[in-house]
Amino acid sequence: MHRFYRLGYARIDGETHIPLQRYIDPHLPLMIAATGWNDRQMINRALLYRYVISYEPYDFKGRLDDFPLTIEYGKKVDALRRSYKAFLWDGDFTDTLGASVTVGENHILSIRFL
Repeated sequence: MHRFYRLGYARIDGETHIPLQRYIDPHLPLMIAATGWNDRQMINRALLYRYVISYEPYDFKGRLDDFPLTIEYGKKVDALRRSYKAFLWDGDFTDTLGASVTVGENHILSIRFL
């Protein structure tokens, strides 16, 4: 399918989503839907897995001004992606490497994907 379509689209479950298409073709443009009133989880997934955000208020039953918090948060994420394009858009997908976050001496968060 990827030979014929230049963009993939998926509806994902943010809690259990595994970015399989990223493993298949790490550079294929992929789009996911942000449908909720304050859908930060989907916007965060879009940032994490380099997905294009499709704003779909209430599953196409609403208008963009129905969820201003989602739009504003999405704008912030898009601004971040523009600022760090080399890392967030053009970088290599390395999901299995994981990450560790520390502030000074305090260990805040560890993420390890299997």
